[in-house]
Amino acid sequence: MSRRFLFWGVYIALLVLAQVLAARFAAQADWLVAFLLTALFLSATPAAARAVGVDDPWGDNKRK
Repeated sequence: MSRRFLFWGVYIALLVLAQVLAARFAAQADWLVAFLLTALFLSATPAAARAVGVDDPWGDNKRK
């Protein structure tokens, strides 16, 4: 299993958890919590990927 697939598996699981928590707090805080949690995860993606050794998490820099 490559590091990229492992990274994305954990990343998606954490994103789903963030959405579940946001839905739980939706009655109290509104949609803003869901938006902020999603934005936080998406903005942290490149740094988190580099921290675990995935150089190109989006797959943009494909070797020719």
